[in-house]
Amino acid sequence: MMFHVPFALRWLLPCLVLVLGIQWSALADDDDSAVVRPTLPPVASVHVVPLRMQSVSQTVVAYGQVAQDPARLQTVSLARAGQVIRLAVRAGQHVRRGDLLLTFARSAAVTQTWRQAQTAVQYAEAERARVAQLRSQQLATVSQLDAADRALADARSALEAARSSGSDSAQTGVRAPFDGWVQSVSVAVGDRVAADAPLLQLGPESGQGVLLDLDAVDRQRVHAGLAVRIVPLMTGSPAQDGTLAYLADVINPTTQQVSAVVRVAGHGLLPGERVRGEIALGAHRALVVPRTAVLDDGNGDCIYQVRGGRAWRVAVQRGIESGDVVAVSGKLLPDAPVVALGNYELQNGMAVRQDAP
Repeated sequence: MMFHVPFALRWLLPCLVLVLGIQWSALADDDDSAVVRPTLPPVASVHVVPLRMQSVSQTVVAYGQVAQDPARLQTVSLARAGQVIRLAVRAGQHVRRGDLLLTFARSAAVTQTWRQAQTAVQYAEAERARVAQLRSQQLATVSQLDAADRALADARSALEAARSSGSDSAQTGVRAPFDGWVQSVSVAVGDRVAADAPLLQLGPESGQGVLLDLDAVDRQRVHAGLAVRIVPLMTGSPAQDGTLAYLADVINPTTQQVSAVVRVAGHGLLPGERVRGEIALGAHRALVVPRTAVLDDGNGDCIYQVRGGRAWRVAVQRGIESGDVVAVSGKLLPDAPVVALGNYELQNGMAVRQDAP
């Protein structure tokens, strides 16, 4: 017995197979797109250095300028009144011993005093001779002769004092007593000055110093006698060693800082030059890392150390900073290198590739 499929059903079967095939294909595509393919973890390239122990010095940094040590400045003056007729130097000029500084002419009063001193000696000499003659004739006493001797000695002393002050010269050239710098000039050509009035101020080469301005908070940390390294900021000259000689006990009301004077061993600095002073407070041994290794990620200071191919965050406390290194303390990983460069994008546990130190 044969089974006859109706004509309508024979037409629908191919269509149904076609529809089912399309749906199966769509389902198969959906399954492929749902597959999660694994991705490689990020790897950071970093430069590492070993964690090391070294001696570090704690320093206080201050800025200032080269100047003469006030305690070693010398004022040039003359013991007689007169007039400045020539100036051979100006402030800031370097002079050698014996160089002419200025020419000074004695005043009319000094000239008169000098002539009076000369006359007094001549009179005393004549009087002494007269009394001596009278004494030889038994017409004068011994005491009268002694008085004449004393008067002559006093007149000669007065004349010598006038000569020592330069009163015997109509003009006097004032010369530098040592090698140094002209700190200031107090007179001008034509000025009439009194005896012992300051004419100019000199500073010896060996008396070169530095005036520093310290922050008030550092005042209690430093004291006289500490070593100071002076670094020129303008000329690029070599740094020089000095000693903290003086420290003020008051705060400058204008700068709100404390003044300090440093005596420098050499004399290669230019007066007025800006400098940086590094005052050494002492040294001790500590674990140090490069300055670039220490980060502040919002949760405090930290460094990254590499162990097992990964970077691990370690919280640290900053210590003394010396040169390009900083002392650190904390729960550091022993013998694990420290990331010095490339640490800004690191996260705790991130895989890293180490560059050669």
